[in-house]
Amino acid sequence: MTTQNPSGSRAARAKAVAAEVGVILVAGCLFAFAANLISKRGLNLTRDYFPGATTLTKSETLPGTNLNSLPAAKPAAATNAPTDETLRRLAAHGLTACDQVEAEKYFQQAKLGDGRVIFLDDRDDEHYAAGHIPGAYQFYHYRAEQFLQTVLPACLPAEKVIVYCNGGTCDDSENAALMLRGLGVANEKLVIYIGGIHEWESSGQPRETGERNSGRLIQGTK
Repeated sequence: MTTQNPSGSRAARAKAVAAEVGVILVAGCLFAFAANLISKRGLNLTRDYFPGATTLTKSETLPGTNLNSLPAAKPAAATNAPTDETLRRLAAHGLTACDQVEAEKYFQQAKLGDGRVIFLDDRDDEHYAAGHIPGAYQFYHYRAEQFLQTVLPACLPAEKVIVYCNGGTCDDSENAALMLRGLGVANEKLVIYIGGIHEWESSGQPRETGERNSGRLIQGTK
């Protein structure tokens, strides 16, 4: 006598029921489709039953999302533009700032070569050599001991010492000026060119490459 597997018989019955349901659904759909074709009141499958509805094409946009109607974005402020915070910080330290116009006037005086007005570039060797204000001394204050022997004797007799770095949020020139003040350079001599080398270049002013007084000049780009 053999024993039937209950789970196997249940699975077989489930498959049979599923097959019967599938046959009934297919037959019902075919019957309904045929009846719709024969009946005078049947639905017209090609008719637009929603004539007022519209569809959007790829070139159309929903109301309120037309990108052309959006206000143009305001250009970002130049990175070398001085901020109110920078000016307040300089004032708190008792330091004087100058803008591009004043820096150009100081440059014309520095070109006389009498040492009354000098420029100091507070950037590393690579950036200084790539282009600095013509005649500017390099004074990278992070390695001050490397430059003080040359820079300090030039600063002490000068009437104005214009210190600059990259400009904008860069505060290296400010720190260099404070260091020089601590070494005996009179505060009234020190001037921070807050626009820095970036503003100098973007305004079309010349830069000198290589060492100081190399004579190799490149023109800035406006």
